[in-house]
Amino acid sequence: MNQVFPLNNEKSWQSLLVTDEKLFVINRSYDNPNDFMKGFNDEGLGRLLKSKKEIDVQYITGLQHAEKEPVELKIVHEKKIMLKFRNPADLAEVATWLAGKRLLKMNTQQLTPLKAIQRQLIGLALIALFGWVLYTEAKTIEEGGTIDFSGRRAGMKRLMAWVAEQLGTQGVLIVAGLAIAACGYFIYKNIKTPPNQVVYA
Repeated sequence: MNQVFPLNNEKSWQSLLVTDEKLFVINRSYDNPNDFMKGFNDEGLGRLLKSKKEIDVQYITGLQHAEKEPVELKIVHEKKIMLKFRNPADLAEVATWLAGKRLLKMNTQQLTPLKAIQRQLIGLALIALFGWVLYTEAKTIEEGGTIDFSGRRAGMKRLMAWVAEQLGTQGVLIVAGLAIAACGYFIYKNIKTPPNQVVYA
């Protein structure tokens, strides 16, 4: 195989090149192998802003992905690396090829309840954090106070303050409450019936 696949890892990998001997990933977008390798090997000024990695196919010992509509493929190498594809079809093509190349056997396993809700727990924590920040800012604005926009991320601070002003304390409580309730529903659903994952080993 000698094919480029677009990736969707936020702030990291954007392209994957699969060859017979190695996998190459880079934080830039390419659509053909020649341009990919030129960019991968380029040692110009852009190297300071470039992240790249290569993986020997012969040292891949396992693969993991969700059973239904998977877009994230975990490759077990010296260290685990997560690749997020733009669609399940690309993931399936890469996983099937790697499994065949490495003679890996496919098994379906049910996630433990804790693993099944890890993302929801992180989401719940983030919702609670942002909800608290928005509520305190909305309360400050309603009481006639001012928000400090100095320092780093002034733009983000202004955006948060604008949202807080638009929603008000009651609006923040309602929106945060609905988001927490939705997150709680998915936590309950995944604990009750943990999803399956496909494991190649």
